[in-house]
Amino acid sequence: MPSETLLQYLENHITPRRKELFLKIVSERTRHFTVALENIYQPHNASAVVRSCECFGIQDLHVIEKENLFKPNEGIVMGANKWIDLKFYKNSIECLSNLKKLGYKIIATMPKPENNSMEGVPSFSLDDYDFSLKTVFFFW
Repeated sequence: MPSETLLQYLENHITPRRKELFLKIVSERTRHFTVALENIYQPHNASAVVRSCECFGIQDLHVIEKENLFKPNEGIVMGANKWIDLKFYKNSIECLSNLKKLGYKIIATMPKPENNSMEGVPSFSLDDYDFSLKTVFFFW
């Protein structure tokens, strides 16, 4: 449920002080940075990502489900998924295409292969990255 819809529902059930706090927290969430995950199969890892996104104020989490469904463990996620907008995709191309349309630059993490099979693929240090750009962190 989007934050605005939740707020509309809660307005009749919360104090003005609580509403003010809710609005402050929602206003500090970001879509400047986002996270994309592909084919996560361990519920503990999925849960950790959801909680990390919520903790850092990241509003959207993009999930590509291939062979594995994205199933965070409710006991670990502890309700953080209620505050994150999960967006699901069937494949990487669909997800990447959508993120590019939204203006995101994509950072993918990958360990350096021993056999240099990634020759020709640019790499850089995060210290050199321009974080003023809308950025998606992509994890496999």
